Amino acid sequence: MFARICRVALMVGLTAAFVMAWLPLVRGLLDGPTYEWGLSLFGKQFSGAGLSGDYWLVSLEAALGVILLFLGWRGPGALFKFLSLFFTGAMFADALYSAFVLREGQTFEGATLGVAVSVGTIFMVIYGLMFALALVWAAFGHPGRPPRWSMLNSALLTLALLLLPAQYLLLSTGEGREISDQFGVLITMGQWLLVSLSFAPWTRKPALGFSPA
Repeated sequence: MFARICRVALMVGLTAAFVMAWLPLVRGLLDGPTYEWGLSLFGKQFSGAGLSGDYWLVSLEAALGVILLFLGWRGPGALFKFLSLFFTGAMFADALYSAFVLREGQTFEGATLGVAVSVGTIFMVIYGLMFALALVWAAFGHPGRPPRWSMLNSALLTLALLLLPAQYLLLSTGEGREISDQFGVLITMGQWLLVSLSFAPWTRKPALGFSPA
């Protein structure tokens, strides 16, 4: 039971972590060259505008996010254990490297929403906790039988896909910082949450409707 709670907590953390890859993936595709992004990984800078630059990196990271969410909710066996340890361990190591080797603080900046937050210590704690949760699941977790795909899973995934036209209208018309872009960013974040929830195991209980398994 404890290992299962750790896995659910890990899945919440992974959903939050990979939104930072999903946003530049979708915005680079729909917003075009007016959207610029950048990130640092073990001291190396990656950046791009639209589909140019290091767009391959956010594509790869977002793909890893989809795979991890699907495996974590549907079949958290050996492959999920390995990939979750790899990702959380790498992110924890990167946070430690920035703090103690480079002696630089990490900053999360979202120009569209006007957000700039120092997250070095926060990332160190969060990714350290996520790595610990991944270790617990790798050591003690038993995936059991794969859950049945329900109508609610299909409905949530369909809803996430149906947001694409609205995202295109909101993100492709502005210059990157208009109110339409802000709404587009919020919708994209909500879309990623829907993707994660669409993979989660749901069971139908007559008195309560659908509830997490």
